[in-house]
Amino acid sequence: MDAWTAECQALTDQVESLASQAEAVAALRYEVDHCRARCLALEAAAEPGAPDWAAAPGLDAKDAAPLLTFLEEANDGACVFSQNAARTWRKSGFAFPEKMRDALVALARASCDFAARGGEVEDRMAEWFLNGHGLEVALTDAKLAASKRARFRYDGLDLEAVPHVKLGDAKHPRECGRIHFTWTADPSRFVVDHVGLHR
Repeated sequence: MDAWTAECQALTDQVESLASQAEAVAALRYEVDHCRARCLALEAAAEPGAPDWAAAPGLDAKDAAPLLTFLEEANDGACVFSQNAARTWRKSGFAFPEKMRDALVALARASCDFAARGGEVEDRMAEWFLNGHGLEVALTDAKLAASKRARFRYDGLDLEAVPHVKLGDAKHPRECGRIHFTWTADPSRFVVDHVGLHR
């Protein structure tokens, strides 16, 4: 019985240690993502005629409008936001507004690149987002697509915002952020319809 108790205690200690390590890894991943986004922003700022992405305002927990307006104006319409984008952010309660702000800035930067290429990228799209812009993007979500919740109308077009930027896959819903968007060919642009939590 003593051996069983000792083994149970050892396993409990190991579980606690692994949980602590998992939290540390999540924190480090956030720091890496944040540093990557800042580096990309600094590189873009060095390009002549490039928008000053560092001047983008912070993302208020209840009001995304100042940031979204700044991004639309800075990228000359290469990334636009539906009314639903600001609404979903206001209701989301996402735990890391600064992380979401950095991801939105990176997505707006990527939209400029996408528009400059006429909507043509040489890599697979997910790799292009990750390698070129530091964004983890999932292009599909069968459950979401089947539910039809991703469908929306913008500028007279029927669109579907299934592709999404992934900000964490934490167990707690408030730590699992998503930016759902799609792109159009003419004009070449990104259209964002959801800023907030995992759908």
